[in-house]
Order: sequence, then C-alpha cells, then structure tokens
Amino acid sequence: MNEENISASQNSSSQDTNYSLSSKLTVGIFVVLLLVFIGLISFSFIKGKLSSQPNSNKNSLDASTSQITPVQALTVSPTVAAQVANTISPTTATNIPSAASSKACARTGNAQKWEYLTSYTVKENDTLQSIATAQLNDPARVNEIIQLNGVGPYVVGTTLYLPPPSITKSSGNLKEVFGKLVDKNTSFWHISFSTDSNGLGILIPAFWFNSIPNSNSFSVGDCITVLYDDGYKVYSVALQ
Repeated sequence: MNEENISASQNSSSQDTNYSLSSKLTVGIFVVLLLVFIGLISFSFIKGKLSSQPNSNKNSLDASTSQITPVQALTVSPTVAAQVANTISPTTATNIPSAASSKACARTGNAQKWEYLTSYTVKENDTLQSIATAQLNDPARVNEIIQLNGVGPYVVGTTLYLPPPSITKSSGNLKEVFGKLVDKNTSFWHISFSTDSNGLGILIPAFWFNSIPNSNSFSVGDCITVLYDDGYKVYSVALQ
C-alpha cells in the first residue's frame, strides 16, 4: 500500500514538472514572438521616418554637379563676365566666317591707364577739389579722381589719372579694351582677346552702345577698341 502511494506521488510530481516545463516553454516562445513582432513594427516605423526626410547630402551633391549650367547671357558687369566668357556655349555665338575668325588683331586685352586717361602731376597747394575744379570743371567730380587713383596720400610730383576731356561725367570706373568682335546681338557684344571665339574675352551689354552713333557700322570679325564706364555706358568704339 505504501509503495502504491509512493508511485502515485512520484507520477504526480513528474506530471507537475512536465507541465511546468511546458508552460515555461510556451511562455518563452510567446515572449520571443512578441519581441520579433515589436522589432518589425519598430523597423517599419523608423524606415518610414527616414524615407520621409529630405536627403540634404544628396541635394548638396546635386547642387554642386548636375545643377551647374554654362553662362548663356550677360547678367553681370563686363568685369565679371570677362572671367567667365570662356564658359559660353558655342551654340549661342554667331557663326563667324573663316577669314574673320583667323584674322589676328593688332591688340587684345585691357589698355593701360595712360593710354586713354589724362595724366596730371600734383603741384604745391593742390587739393582734390582744386584739381577737380581746374581740370574737370566741376569740384563734385572728386569721387571720379579717387575711383581712378585710390584714396592717396598724394604728394607733390605724384601722377594722377583723370577722365579725358570728352567725358564730362562718369562713375570713375573707366576702362578701355582691345579685341575682336566675335558676337553682336541685341543682348551683348562679345569681344574676344584671341582668335578663339570661345576664349577669354569680355561681354558688354548692347544697350550700353545706344549713345554711339556709328555702332551699327561694326561687324562680327572687326578688331575694335572700346572705351566704357564699367556698369553704365560705352563712350566710344573705333576700329583698330
């Protein structure tokens, strides 16, 4: 009788143990599945957030490569355009006859100040106002002298450069350039500093030539000299 009780007790204990292990295994599997489910939900949420945000690095790379376009028309002053004239697309330039394109000009590039300005030697007791009054007939033109020569100081014997007598008023930013006219249209005149129409040169807005009575007499292929007030107007055009 005692042996039967012991056996029954052992069987009951074994069943309890098996049930406990089975319950723990079930709970473990459930926990693992729950963690996997939570992980998938979290991954989907994070991926959605990242995909909805702009990629600043990609935009920056695009802006520095594929979004750059060549200069097509003049929107800046000739001083800046002279540095980028060689980026103009060949399709925007006027076709030039071979004879004109191969013709070399006697001079190309920027002139020196003494070639197109009036020189003046500073004397005892001179002031900028007295020089402007005596040489330019207007004391208010002091700023033109400063623009052309800098702020000084000017001592006796210093050479100053003044606007030529033909110019009665300017910004003081006077320049003269030599080169070949390789394109002429309603937007700009393209003056090249070499026989290469796509080489270094300068673009001058066409409307700056409005005050030049003989502007229509110049043609593509001509070697010309242009005196202009950078940012405002052209004062003269002549064949070299």
